Amino acid sequence: MKLRVLAFTAAIFASVSTAFAENDSLTYEIYVYGFKLGYLRLELVQTPSRYAAAGRVTTTGLLSKIAKFNFDGKVNGYREGANYWPDEFSASILKKSGESTVSMSYKDKIPKVVASSSDQEPRDTDVNPAKLKGAVDLVTGAYMVLRDVPAEQLCDKTIQMFDGQRRSQIRQQKPVISGEKARCGGFYERISGFSVKEMSEQRTFPFLLFYEMQNDGNYRLKSIETQSVVGSAKMVRRD
Repeated sequence: MKLRVLAFTAAIFASVSTAFAENDSLTYEIYVYGFKLGYLRLELVQTPSRYAAAGRVTTTGLLSKIAKFNFDGKVNGYREGANYWPDEFSASILKKSGESTVSMSYKDKIPKVVASSSDQEPRDTDVNPAKLKGAVDLVTGAYMVLRDVPAEQLCDKTIQMFDGQRRSQIRQQKPVISGEKARCGGFYERISGFSVKEMSEQRTFPFLLFYEMQNDGNYRLKSIETQSVVGSAKMVRRD
């Protein structure tokens, strides 16, 4: 992970004229019914106009032996204010059943699948990425939700996402701010490209986001509570 982020840093410096860059590192532990099942980790390097990030989600402990799952994604792109727009994205997913990979490029904020190892037969529910202008990759989408934000940017987004096959979105609701703490609700929604089984088991996943103000005045997302297909789940930030 460290070597990958260093490589992204080099790519950023090659594409921008400024020598100013910031690093960000986020780790969230994942729990279901109180049992730790894995973690999500994001590493990001950014300048005022560019960014590059690496994200990983992996199972740990007993679950990694029963239902192994690893997601590794990387992205680079550009910034417009509080928005992040990918230029290139690639990811690999490792399960017990095997490994799949995908690479995408973007032009005018429209994703294009450059390569995919999926051997899935065409389906009526397949997504046409040419119609998904503004849909970002999973790593960019996750960072826009998890990063520290000022009060005026708390829970102010609806984020469209596309992973190379499936379209989904995150809708945040108006925050409730109480001094140094804040919270807001929202929904993760499966929209299209999912299997019939996935759509029948659950389409909408409500969540609650809990923030705490930091010394710089920004709010940090400390935990997320949601309902997953296997029950009550929680993500807790580890600084």
